[in-house]
Amino acid sequence: MHERGVVVGEPGLYIVGMPFQYALSSDVLPGVGRDAEYIAKHIARNLTPSGPKDRSLVLAPTGA
Repeated sequence: MHERGVVVGEPGLYIVGMPFQYALSSDVLPGVGRDAEYIAKHIARNLTPSGPKDRSLVLAPTGA
């Protein structure tokens, strides 16, 4: 389940390019751009100067 590409119940997980994600054109280039912009703004709203409000937005380091 998602709301405009923001996956419900999985903080930090987003999708774009799904048919009818938000509109008829969500699975073609102009629509994907609009949906990606929405998700980018959603992520930016959840950032603070000290980092994301939701710590799950931070990727864990790899190759320790």
